[in-house]
Amino acid sequence: MSHYILIIGVLIFIICLGLHILVWRWYHPRKEVIILFLIFLIIPAVIGIAGLGLNWFGLLPGGTGVIPISAFDWPLVFLLHFSLAGAYILSYPAIQAVSPSLAILLVVESSAPQGLTSNELRSHFTVEDLLEARLRDLKDGYLAVESDGWFRLTWRGLLLVRFNRFLRILLGLPTIGG
Repeated sequence: MSHYILIIGVLIFIICLGLHILVWRWYHPRKEVIILFLIFLIIPAVIGIAGLGLNWFGLLPGGTGVIPISAFDWPLVFLLHFSLAGAYILSYPAIQAVSPSLAILLVVESSAPQGLTSNELRSHFTVEDLLEARLRDLKDGYLAVESDGWFRLTWRGLLLVRFNRFLRILLGLPTIGG
């Protein structure tokens, strides 16, 4: 296997990550997951297919293309890129969310070296601090809707709950909570 496969696969991921950072700095979209799929999966796939097509018809300089790997190696390049992209997209919700555990760690760290008592720690947080952002995420992700003071799951939310419940049963974990 050519080392170019690793270099190019990682490079494509880094370029997509850079594009993601630029888009989020310039305009933070509401439909985050859709835009992540577009940036990390759709755009590279379209460019890759177009590049292979141009290479096939000999329209790229040098006849064999500008990148020194064969057409048979490109699926491996994209397998690596899509694996990295999939892992990133799956971990993105945890990265962007305000984690209650991390928030607690940051508060305790700011009081170093003596630390905080349990009551002092509790005084830094309200239920709204911890709950409102999660409810907004559910609505923005089209997993739930709120109308007339009632929260209801959308078909996407219901699908996610059922899939999660199935996985928890499969793994022998309790189905209520987390």
